[in-house]
Amino acid sequence: MARARIAKAGLANIRFIEADIPNAPTSETFDAVVGRLILEYLPEPGAVLRSLSAWVRPGGVMAFQDASWGPLLQFSAHLPLRAKCAAFIHRAFERSGAHMDMELVLYRALQEAGLPVPSMRIEVPVGDDPDIVRWVHDIALTLIPRALPEELELLGNLDTLRSRLEAERGAANSFGACVGLVSAWSRKPG
Repeated sequence: MARARIAKAGLANIRFIEADIPNAPTSETFDAVVGRLILEYLPEPGAVLRSLSAWVRPGGVMAFQDASWGPLLQFSAHLPLRAKCAAFIHRAFERSGAHMDMELVLYRALQEAGLPVPSMRIEVPVGDDPDIVRWVHDIALTLIPRALPEELELLGNLDTLRSRLEAERGAANSFGACVGLVSAWSRKPG
């Protein structure tokens, strides 16, 4: 998809390398190394960033974005059913081995990779947009095969989960929220 976007834009100075990071077939340096929603699933994200920092030329940028779970839990706390769903989603990701504190991981790991303190931002989609409102429901349903029996009991009838979530939100005159996205970027000295 990224290659198609670049071709459509008529850009010829951009190249993508798709590879297993430790075994990537390049000794080149790049203006930027960018990743989105990948580091949280790797066992040692700091080691990966240290490895990737060798690919960035002096003055180049490393920029990564991953999930930030705290805001979803916080913005759902006042809605009991939505809070149960958010906690279920959080626990399922945590059990899978995902790093649930990527804001700290990115902050520390970019510095450990020899880069200056990163600039960071956490964005949390909130509102009445149908994609935002449905997010908790849709993600919860995709995780049902990984649910523990007691978690399924907390969620109740899955056939009515969406309508119950929407009724709860409507009764509270509240917004829906998605998982936050933490972005961190730093420029390599030189």
